[in-house]
Amino acid sequence: MTKEQYRVRQKMRKRGIKVLEQHELEDGITAKYLCRGYVHVARILWGKVKSDTEVRLVAYLGVDISEIQRS
Repeated sequence: MTKEQYRVRQKMRKRGIKVLEQHELEDGITAKYLCRGYVHVARILWGKVKSDTEVRLVAYLGVDISEIQRS
């Protein structure tokens, strides 16, 4: 677990948010979570996961991706 993941989990715990279950589906990820006594469902499509991952990698690596051609 990275330091960032640890901090996020601490903040979630502090705010009373608990992930109950997660499922990887064909088109994305679905998570059921508990917040302030209510159960909610969040869904993220794979395209969003991919773009968020690319943004974080660029920030961590300090790479300029404006010149990179995508396939």
